[in-house]
Amino acid sequence: MKALMVVQLEKKTFLSKKNIKARYAYALQMLKFRDDDWKKVVFSDESSVWFTGAAGRIFVWRKVGEEFKNECLAPTFKSGRETLMIWGCITYEGVGALHMCDSNISGASYKSILEQNLQATVSVVGTGDDYKFVQDGAPGYRARLVKNYLKEKKVELLPHPAQSPDLNPIENLWALVKQELSKRPASSVDDLKEKIQEIWYDIEPKTVQDLYHSMPKRLLQVNDNRGGHTKY
Repeated sequence: MKALMVVQLEKKTFLSKKNIKARYAYALQMLKFRDDDWKKVVFSDESSVWFTGAAGRIFVWRKVGEEFKNECLAPTFKSGRETLMIWGCITYEGVGALHMCDSNISGASYKSILEQNLQATVSVVGTGDDYKFVQDGAPGYRARLVKNYLKEKKVELLPHPAQSPDLNPIENLWALVKQELSKRPASSVDDLKEKIQEIWYDIEPKTVQDLYHSMPKRLLQVNDNRGGHTKY
């Protein structure tokens, strides 16, 4: 059986004038954060892998909401296509829970993910209740039942500008997972899931901590570029 291959999409996120303005304002505001402040932040993010059972067995990893590059799609890609959704979070102490499901994440399913994984993560690493939570702007995340749940649990959300994956260090860990997957071709979807989890939970705490320490540099670059892209 031919192994499943992973394809990484390399492109910068499009920034509108509104995005650039929001990023610049965010950088100015968050530059006051010190290392100890960032250590109390829990970052989360969602990605997806689209795959097909056709002879090519092609995997394409993308950010939620992004379109695929045409050159990455086989003519028969839509035939038998499935999607694996992946949600993860990190703390300064290292990687947190990783959750995978075979359907889009709705408000109800996202609330369930938080119930199962967020509190468990902060409890295990000893973050306590004094933390700030970063999530992206996916539609399900803005559902009323999610807002009510976060309010009930007294989870403080840290604002995050749209179209700014370079300001969420978990993105660098997705890249690491993708890189490792390219060295460990999977033989089935279940095998792919196992490999993703193995790679994720093998990530060293220092790797995560170094990313946390990079936050001031990221913000300085956004500030210097007046809201534009960074190298991250």
